[in-house]
This record gives sequence, C-alpha cells and structure tokens, in this order.
Amino acid sequence: MRLVSIRSIISGTKLAKPIYNDNGQVLLFEGAELTERVLDRLTQLGFSFLYVQDSQTDDIVVENVITEETKRKAIKTIKDEFIAIADELKLKKTFNADHLSKDFGKVVQLS
Repeated sequence: MRLVSIRSIISGTKLAKPIYNDNGQVLLFEGAELTERVLDRLTQLGFSFLYVQDSQTDDIVVENVITEETKRKAIKTIKDEFIAIADELKLKKTFNADHLSKDFGKVVQLS
C-alpha cells in the first residue's frame, strides 16, 4: 500500500483503504477499482491523496492514528464551528472564541 496523489492515479488502480464520507458511510471499499469517473468525483469531493494497492509495497500496512469515528466527529466539529463563526460575524461583526476550546476539547478526548 502506498499514499499517492489522486492526480497521478491511473484508471484501474485498486484502492488499499476504504474511503468514508463525513457521516461515516463507506463511499468506496478496499479493493475497489478506481475509474476516471470515480477519480474525478473524489477530486470534486475534496480528496487529494488515496492509499492504493501496489505490488512493490504490499507488505506495508499503514495503521490509522485515530479512528474513523473520531475523524468524522472532528471534521463535523470544525465545519460546525466555521458555520457558527460565519453566522456570528454576519450578525454582530465580532467573534467570541471562548466556546472553541470546549468544543475542540471534546474531540481530543475521544481519541
């Protein structure tokens, strides 16, 4: 397995790790064949790098540092906070960051 830029992946390459959406649902399973259409869609969704199967690196296994659940919650927290910041700035033209450390602290405690 190796991590490669999505721009350098050729059609027919197989995925080495599953890909999840923000809700934790599997978009593509390990072993899925990557087509040009799939690669274009993943690029549109914001993916830049993917783990792919490679005969030269079959013996390399990359362990997840955090669980998919923790990653998903962190992404959701970040998105929610940016939305809250944008809403506060629209309404008050000021921003209060006091609640940020509490919300992000919850995510850190999960890992």
